[in-house]
Amino acid sequence: MLNSQLTRRQILKMSGMAGVGLAMAACQPKVVEVEKVVTQEVEKVVEKEVKETVVVTEKEIQVVTPTPGPKRAGEVVTIRYGTFWNMDRINIMNKGIRVFQEQVEDVVIAVEMGGSQYRDKLAVQMAAGTEPDCGISDVFSLGRYADAGLCLDLMPACDARGMDIRNDYRLKGVEIWADKLVGMPWVTFGNAIYYNKTMFQEVGAPDPYDDLGGSWSCDQFVDICRMLTEATGKHALNVDVTQLHHACAGFIYGRCARLYDFREYSYTLNEPATVQAIEWLLHDLYEPGYIIDPETRDATALAGMMDPFSGGAVAMQHMSAGNVGTTTLYVGDAFEWDIAPYPTISGSPDENSSYVSCDPNFVSANTPKREEAVDFILFCAQEEMQNILSRDKLSLPALKSAPYVEGGFLTPPPNHTAVFDEPWQTGRLVTAFFHHNTLETHKIQAREIEYVMLGEKSVQEACDTMQKECQELISYETRFEPSSQWLLDFPASMGSCRA
Repeated sequence: MLNSQLTRRQILKMSGMAGVGLAMAACQPKVVEVEKVVTQEVEKVVEKEVKETVVVTEKEIQVVTPTPGPKRAGEVVTIRYGTFWNMDRINIMNKGIRVFQEQVEDVVIAVEMGGSQYRDKLAVQMAAGTEPDCGISDVFSLGRYADAGLCLDLMPACDARGMDIRNDYRLKGVEIWADKLVGMPWVTFGNAIYYNKTMFQEVGAPDPYDDLGGSWSCDQFVDICRMLTEATGKHALNVDVTQLHHACAGFIYGRCARLYDFREYSYTLNEPATVQAIEWLLHDLYEPGYIIDPETRDATALAGMMDPFSGGAVAMQHMSAGNVGTTTLYVGDAFEWDIAPYPTISGSPDENSSYVSCDPNFVSANTPKREEAVDFILFCAQEEMQNILSRDKLSLPALKSAPYVEGGFLTPPPNHTAVFDEPWQTGRLVTAFFHHNTLETHKIQAREIEYVMLGEKSVQEACDTMQKECQELISYETRFEPSSQWLLDFPASMGSCRA
């Protein structure tokens, strides 16, 4: 379903926000509000019905296009960089920023931390023309902003510097829209199962590597969950079952089911295999108590745990590559732990896959500080910054070479961080379905799964509702094309699914 040209008002509306209506300009708009007095005759109900004249004050929006002048000698330029990253990650990023500012002394990087409100804040800024010069993209809205012409195409700048984006970087597919590089590769987040090796050993549960050779079947996984729960009295696993697109995707695809058909550009939420996979998650893992319930999970935070896994409340936890560094810090020497792939129907290591996400950077197409913003964002994607991120294990860097540097992301502990790189090597990548209303579809899915958890709907009923409502919300101008041929061909690309 194709949209006509987007306005800034539509950008806000599709973000679930309201109240700002501004015309989109092709260049950076500076928004100025002025008041004008409009005299109009309206009907006003008083004790006696009469018609009287009242004065109404309206606000009129004027869009003024600034003309950037040449940079003066000795002038220091401040670049605004927007992000939702927390202070721990910013402290790591600051190491690279200091290197950049030593090389480019007349540019200062001002980091604007938006926290959990960053996505909403960025939507308002994009609509109002007050977005930062550059920053972390909201990948779920990046295509919408790109279609609206709000993100600079960085490919020409990369070509000019000899940067081979398509071959030297891990690309999910969301970075490039209509052959324009609107999201500069920055960091990637594969997902996997963090597990407490010490707890496994104490209850005699098979270790995914020591006993099972680096992969496990769905049946083995359920048996291990049962052993852990019965022996410890604790929940075996922490995974948010309402997040089908993210937390549950690895489990769903491992069972030969899918959430989307990218060739048909449609949802597949009520396909028989998908319904069965969700039933397996809820009926075989959640209902018996192997998966921690939301109330208990919240209680671990009140008890002072950084997360249920690090606090020892669960034996396993779904987490991303972005949790390696913090988990190392939180766990300390309390127990031995490692990271394993998601279970699959076959249990074959040749069928391991992972949901992947990423945080590309963008440069505003409207910034009057284009040259400086581009220089900084390209610096973030190059070796000096990428190697810093790698050594601090912030996540798996987008630059393919960075995780392999001495002391980099793939260096133990833990022993198997390479599980996050494996999907990039094999191409077995699962992604979300990106279109203009992606975030709204996630809310629908979470709502329906909660109904099932409360016993108010069957899985089939919830899946039918999700399929209908999510399908109706598909809206786009440019199609999202996943980088993974395996995903495009799925389930035909998985041997055990063809059997």
